Amino acid sequence: MDYQPTPNLLLEALAYLGRKAGGYTGQYIANRLQLHGVMDLSPFWADFAPVKRLSELLDARVRVPQQQLTRLFANLPGFPYSPIGAYSVAFLMFYPVLTRYDGDFSALLDEMRAFSPEHITRQLMFSLELNDTAGDPAGRFMAGIQALDIPSDSKLLLVDSLHRYRAFLEEAAACLAPLLAELEAQGEALGGVLRPFSEQVAAEGPEAYLRHASSLSPATVRGLRPFLFGLDTNLTVEPFSAQERGGLLVYGGTLRQCILTRLSSARDEATAVYEAIKLLGDRTRFDILLFLRDRAAYGQELSDHFGLARNTIHHHMSKLASAGLVTCTVDGNRVYYTVDKSAADRLLIRQRQLLIGGHWPAGHLT
Repeated sequence: MDYQPTPNLLLEALAYLGRKAGGYTGQYIANRLQLHGVMDLSPFWADFAPVKRLSELLDARVRVPQQQLTRLFANLPGFPYSPIGAYSVAFLMFYPVLTRYDGDFSALLDEMRAFSPEHITRQLMFSLELNDTAGDPAGRFMAGIQALDIPSDSKLLLVDSLHRYRAFLEEAAACLAPLLAELEAQGEALGGVLRPFSEQVAAEGPEAYLRHASSLSPATVRGLRPFLFGLDTNLTVEPFSAQERGGLLVYGGTLRQCILTRLSSARDEATAVYEAIKLLGDRTRFDILLFLRDRAAYGQELSDHFGLARNTIHHHMSKLASAGLVTCTVDGNRVYYTVDKSAADRLLIRQRQLLIGGHWPAGHLT
């Protein structure tokens, strides 16, 4: 696996505007840390300070009207939580071409303007993880949107983004272009923010970093890049074009492992076991775990089996993966989930130790 220390500035611009539109600031992260038992926030604020300075500089030099910011870069209501606006109209449009961005935004826009209606439809379906099977793409898109468990206004905006794709593209590009120019001009500041992360990855190795900071199997990943405005999240990117494929690309949130370490140190044994049991108190998640016990399954398969919308399945799987109870592997544009039996076994052992200590039933062989 290769580590490329330079950020994808198009992704950074999208994430910066997504965070701004959703109000996912440093204070928001700090509040979440406190809710999970982290009382001493001074180490977090020290780590976050360079990002805060860069964000304030961008805030002062690049202005996006609030109406456009909300309409284009805020998560659509009904979709899973994403601090980077990954379920915004703009992100859904640009996600399939992220791997094609090489620093020339004008050339990328010209390429996108020339897309055929069928290609545009397939790209949006790819971003939304809708099945791209045989038949009329527009009909499949409409059926997939109608099946999503999201508010009607969100469905209408998604349909509108297909029918008025180029108008939305130009509006989003007008917001992104000056931000990209400013990010390029701040190369030295970007390097300073990213240096600690690159040093951490170099010290551990990209494979070890991924094992600590994600639930992905390193064997499925072809490359790792830093994600400055990802901060507390990892973004997986699967190239849309078959010619570009060859493995998953992961953009690692530069503060993610630091945040996970602080969360881990704040949770005592009893709290960790309680939260895992509480997570499985949801019958759907419990049934999914049983379903995955002896098999691997991808999102659409789980959606069909349980009769749930894909975004609902994604929400449940994100929680199970965050708890370490399932692992993810990637094959093509599908993410397969399996039970992490070692983690489940450790949970059962810790639960037993907490509840009954060293007691064993009569006749039990240890």
